[in-house]
Formats: sequence, structure tokens, C-alpha cells
Amino acid sequence: MKSLPESISKVFQEEGRWVLSKTGNRFSAIPFDQAHEQENKVVKSAGGAVGLTENPVAFRRWMLSGPETTRLLHQFESQYLEDSDERGGRLNHEMGLSAQKTFKQQMNKLVDVMRKMGNPFLDDFPELVTLDSRDCADDDVAKAVKNLDTLGQTQYREYVKTVIEDRTISIHNTIKRNNIPLYKKRPLRNKSKQTKKIAALQNNVALFAQLYIAMQSRNADLEEFFSHEVQPFPPSLSEFGNLRLPSAKSELLKCLIPSTQAEPPTQFDCSVLDGAVVVHCLPVTGSNTFDDYAHNVFIPHLSRQRSTRVDVVWDTYIPNSLKESTREKRGKGVRRKVDGGTPVISIGSATAMTNCTHEEADTRIVVHILHAIQVEKAKTVLVRTVDNDVLVILRLPVFHALTGCDTTSGFFGKGKKSAWQAWEIFPEVTPTFEMLAKTPFMQLTTDSPLFKQIERYTVIMYDKLSPLSDINLTRMELFCKNGRTMDKLPPTQDALLQHVRRAVFQAGIWTVSDQPQPHVPSPGQFSWSEDDGKWVPKWITILEVSKAC
Repeated sequence: MKSLPESISKVFQEEGRWVLSKTGNRFSAIPFDQAHEQENKVVKSAGGAVGLTENPVAFRRWMLSGPETTRLLHQFESQYLEDSDERGGRLNHEMGLSAQKTFKQQMNKLVDVMRKMGNPFLDDFPELVTLDSRDCADDDVAKAVKNLDTLGQTQYREYVKTVIEDRTISIHNTIKRNNIPLYKKRPLRNKSKQTKKIAALQNNVALFAQLYIAMQSRNADLEEFFSHEVQPFPPSLSEFGNLRLPSAKSELLKCLIPSTQAEPPTQFDCSVLDGAVVVHCLPVTGSNTFDDYAHNVFIPHLSRQRSTRVDVVWDTYIPNSLKESTREKRGKGVRRKVDGGTPVISIGSATAMTNCTHEEADTRIVVHILHAIQVEKAKTVLVRTVDNDVLVILRLPVFHALTGCDTTSGFFGKGKKSAWQAWEIFPEVTPTFEMLAKTPFMQLTTDSPLFKQIERYTVIMYDKLSPLSDINLTRMELFCKNGRTMDKLPPTQDALLQHVRRAVFQAGIWTVSDQPQPHVPSPGQFSWSEDDGKWVPKWITILEVSKAC
């Protein structure tokens, strides 16, 4: 470029004329250097130019005759070979018959997919969706695709600065590969429970060794020691940092449902159905699309209900939900966008319902029942669901939340049956449960009389014969006298208070479920903390024993 005349160099730099077209074919423009090499190939002919530079006479003869020979060849080809190559030479390789057939087949397949799955470009949703299956990509994948251009620009500027300008990094160094989430990237494997248990046991062994040495060297305060948790996550309430979800909530139904029940009526004024349960129970045979399933299976099933009014309720999946840990434990499947049907809210109701802001179908059922009774004057209501929470939250919201539900932990080794037996032994806690149910979202402290009653109830749950009311002293007695391991001890008073606050918050949500649009305070006020866009439990507020003692 430096040796070119200024007029020619200006054309290259300002107008960008870097290519030329040797023929009239479309899409055939090539760079100048490539055209120069092609001309050299013709001039060199079959024998090439090997050895010409060593013979000045032969080299001058080749320089004089080569261009003229090339001109004659081009003239001959354009005059006598134009007709035979007119069709093939004038077309780009992608405009040939075979390429066009392939392109047509691919376009027809794309049109068929859009007809079956719907046109994704007409939908307005924020997710990144696969066209053929409508599977939603993970949020990490969507974020990576959105930020690809920014990431490339940033890395390019960094490379230019460090390698070319500052020269702090050698140009021969290998460029690191970006670890970007891919569409079919395998999920990271979490550590097994066995591995986590081994790590926890090793931590406990090391801690007890330190405790033994400390007790030998100085007078240690055991009461102070047992007022702190061994780990940042109390093993009695946490499962390696996650909620310890109860495994047998159905045990509570055996305590509530009487042995003999009256026969239900054959006709109901209103039926409230859990939509997810109905979908999983009905067969999908013969239904190819969601439209077919809705018109041939789902809606006919609703029409066959022996009720004047039929309500169908669904869960709503909101971001930053407290049920995130429960859904992760159940398994995270592939989300898929579907068309071809609008959810049925109510059939047979003459009165429009207020918009409901509840997240779970369990509490939405309560809203629909009250609307049917208060507005439609229904006397018999049928509720069809497989979730035990629907029955329990109406009668025992505080007890159910305290002993473990989808958003609160259960006590390790203490199921619903053990908690019920402890309640029978200590019925004095009943007014506390009633007060917390009547006064939702109450703030408790360690000095609150209501918390003292729950603390005594927890002591009985772990030791039915204990006369103690202080749970920290109970921990020390169970360990020193009864030989209990650390993971089978009750939580500390501090950890129990945080758990009770979370239980009060969840019970408050259930007790106001009769309101279509209840005012629910922030979970941050009830021992939840927000971490990276998710709510995680705040297990303790004082240091664990290894840092405090």
C-alpha cells in the first residue's frame, strides 16, 4: 500500500475497492491478490516456472510470451466454450439444481415445524427457545448468547493491549478457551450425600479434638460451647446447607382424619380441581398436539364433573421463589413453551372472580372455595388434589410449618408423627400455635413468651422425659449423659429462633390465603437472605463453635 500512487491508495482506503470480478457471474468477486495468483497459474502453464529465475534468457522469454499466451487462451475460451458452459458458468454453486432442492426441502421442514409448534417470531417471551421443540434454554445459556458480542469485543481489546501495544504477553501464548454454557452442555454433577457426610464427619472429628485439648489446658465452658452450632449449617435443620425437607408428610393425615367418615354426596355445588393433578391423571393417547389434548381429553373431563360449577387452579412459577430449593430437590426438567389452549379458570360461575396473586395452587383452592360459598352460596364443595398441604394448612398452619413443609426444614429424625406425639405430651403449646395463626407475620425473639413455649415443645420432641426448658442445656445433657451424636442433637437456641421465624412467615402466608391479593412482607424480615437472586435460609446469627470458642 505504501508503494501505490496516492490516487490509487486513496481509492482503496476510502472507497474500499478491494475486489474485482473476472467474469459476469454473480457472487464471483475475489480479492486482488487472489486474482493475481490465478493469472500466474495460467501464465506458468503445466510446467510451472521452476528454474526460470536461474536462466535470464528463458526468464525474459517467459515474461514476454506469458501474458500474450494467457490473452489468447482467454479469447479462445470466451469464443468457443461460452455456449457449453453458459448455464453452469453463470451460476453460483449455491444456485445449482441440487443446492436449490436441498434448500427447498429445508425450508419446507421449517415451515412444517412452524405450523405445528407455532411461529416463534410472533411470540413475545423473554426465554431463549429451540425452534423445533420449543425447549427453553437455561438462563445461563441465554445470558451467554446475549453477551457474546460484548465478550468478544472485550477480549479483543484486551488482546490488542496486552499482546500488541504493551507486549506484556507473547503472541505465541495459547489463547484460553472460553467456558461458555452451551445448549447441550451437561449439567455439573453435585457431590453425593455420602461425600458430604464424610466431609461433615471429618469436620466434627477435628472439632472434638480441638475441644478435648482445650478442656485439658483450661477450664472450658460447656454451656457456652453447646450454645453454638458445630457447622455454619445446623445439621438438625439443614441438609448440607439446604432445607431439610420432610419425607413423610402424609403421616399427619393419619392423625387428623377420623377412622369413620360419612359418605360424600353424588352431586356437588362446586368442584375445585388441582389442574396439575388432572393433567397427570388423564391419558394422552390419541392426542398429538395440545389442542387435541385440550378439546378431546381435558375439557370433556371437566364437563363430566357432577357439579354446577367447576374451578381449575394452577401453580404459578415466579422468579426468586422460596420454593426454589424444593423444586431443585424434585429435579429440574426441561421447560417448554406450548400453544393451543388457554387455562380454564371457572366453568359455570356467573360472577367474575378477583385476580388472585397466590403462588401455590394449595392456597388458590382456598380462595375458590370461599368464593363459591360466599358468592355462589354453595353448600357442598368437592376438592380434588393429591397434596396433603391443602388439608393441613386450613387446620394446623403453624404446626405444619414448624415441623417441616416445602419452604421450611423438618427436624432431623423427627417426622410428623413424632412431632404430633410431642404435642400430645405438651398441650400447653396449643395457645401459642393459635396465637401465631391469628396474628400472622409476628416477630419473635428469644425472650418472647411464645418462643419460650416452642422451645420447650422442641425439647420434648427430642427428649420426652426432660424437665428442661432451655434447649442449649438440653443439647449438653443429651451429648454428655445420653451419648447423642452432634447431628442428632436439637438445634441451638439461635438456630431454632431462625427456624421459628421462617415457620411463622410461611404460616402467615397460609392464614391469609382467604384473601385473593394478600399483603405479604418481605422474606428478608423472617430469617431469609437474598443471594445471587435467590432466597436462602439464614441459619444462624452467632458464630459457629470453632470460631467462637
